[in-house]
Amino acid sequence: MPVLVAPSTPLPPIPQVDIMSRFPGLSGIRWTGWDGSVWELYGPGALNSGVVLGRRLRGLHFADMDEWSQESPAVDGASYLGYRVKPREVFLNLRVYRHTSSAEWVEYDRAFWRSMLPASPPFRGPGSLTVTAPDGQARTLELYPSHRGDYEYEIDPSVRGWAGYGQYLTAYRPFWQGEKIRGGVFTTGGTSGFFGGQTGGKGTPFVIGSSATFGSAQIDNPGDEPAWPVWTLRGPFTAARIGVPGQLSDITVALAAGEELIINTDPLAQTVTDQYGVPRIPTRIAGAPFAPVPPGRAIPLVMEMTGNGSIGVELTALYQRAW
Repeated sequence: MPVLVAPSTPLPPIPQVDIMSRFPGLSGIRWTGWDGSVWELYGPGALNSGVVLGRRLRGLHFADMDEWSQESPAVDGASYLGYRVKPREVFLNLRVYRHTSSAEWVEYDRAFWRSMLPASPPFRGPGSLTVTAPDGQARTLELYPSHRGDYEYEIDPSVRGWAGYGQYLTAYRPFWQGEKIRGGVFTTGGTSGFFGGQTGGKGTPFVIGSSATFGSAQIDNPGDEPAWPVWTLRGPFTAARIGVPGQLSDITVALAAGEELIINTDPLAQTVTDQYGVPRIPTRIAGAPFAPVPPGRAIPLVMEMTGNGSIGVELTALYQRAW
C-alpha cells in the first residue's frame, strides 16, 4: 500500500473569488427631467436619491418593429425587404421615499413628479433616461411621459414616507443615443476645378480638396444604425457639396469669412441655421436628399467647396439596446 507523504512546502490557498467585484451590475440608471433636474434611479448614486427602481424595468431591449417581405406564387418562401422600428414604450417601476417627515416627503414627491410633466412644446420638452454600463459607456433615450388617470393611493403615502408608482414613457425616437463622434474640420487644398474646372466662362470654378484635406474626409459610426450627420460649413464660400458616396447634396449660399451654415440632416429634426441658431435658408439645395452615415469604421465622406472655407461634421451613434 502506498504511503502518503506530506509535501515539503504548503499548497497555495484556494483563491477567494469576490463575486461582487466581478458582477457589480450597471454603473447607473439616471432620469433627467425636462426641467434639468437629475434623479439617480439605480446604482451607487441611488442610495441617497430618494427615488429607486423596482423590478420589471421595460424598454432596455429591442423595440417593436415592422418587417416587410415579398412573396411570389412561383417561389418557395419570401424575399426579406427590411424593417422599421416603432416608437419604444418604457416602463419604470418607481418608489419615491423620504423618511424624515410628512412635509418633506410631499415636497420631494412634488419635485420628482414635476420632472415627469407631459411635454408641451415649445414650453416644456421631453426628459431622458441614461443607462451607464460597467465599462463606462452611456446611452440615452429621449422620453415623453405618458400619464394614466387610474392610479390609486391605498393609504396616505405621507404617513409612511413612500409611495410606489408605475410610470409609462414613450420614445418616439426609438434608438438609444450613444457617444458623439466628431469627424474633424476639413479645408480646401489643391486647385483642381470641379468637373475639370470647366465653367464655360461663367462663375467661379468648383474647387475640390486635395487628398490631405477634403479628399481624406471620413468618420466612424460605431452604432447599430445609420446616423444623421450635422454639417458645419464655414465661410468664405459660395457653393458646397456634402454627403456620402452616391448621395450628394449641393448647397448654394454666399457666406463671408466668419459666417457658418449648420445643417442638421436628421429628418425628424432637420434644421439649417447660422452659428447663432437663427434659421438661414440657402439660395438652393439640390441633388440627392441628405444622406445618413452607415455603421462602420472610417466611412468616407464627400466634401467639395467653391471658396476657401471649411467643413466640419459630427454625428451621434444610435443603438438598438441600452448597452
